Amino acid sequence: MTIDEFQDRSVKLGQGLQRLLDDMYAAIDEDTPLDEVHKLLERANHKIKQFENLYSESSEVWQQNLRKGYLELIEEAQGFKKQLKEKYLEKK
Repeated sequence: MTIDEFQDRSVKLGQGLQRLLDDMYAAIDEDTPLDEVHKLLERANHKIKQFENLYSESSEVWQQNLRKGYLELIEEAQGFKKQLKEKYLEKK
């Protein structure tokens, strides 16, 4: 992978993660239809997988950049996934 390819994929990943986190946060704060919650969870899984794929295809230096730039966002997405599951899928 070239540096340009890495940068393009990295930027797209970051933008997608930010949109996803915004949508997930809104779904936690508001009443959201269950089908939308399922779509958010699928998007979260997809973004996490994209991060893992980019990470595995990157050199050690690029991996360090990914960890610095996106690991916190990935962890936040995982936390929001848990909150969404608790709020919508584990209701009594």
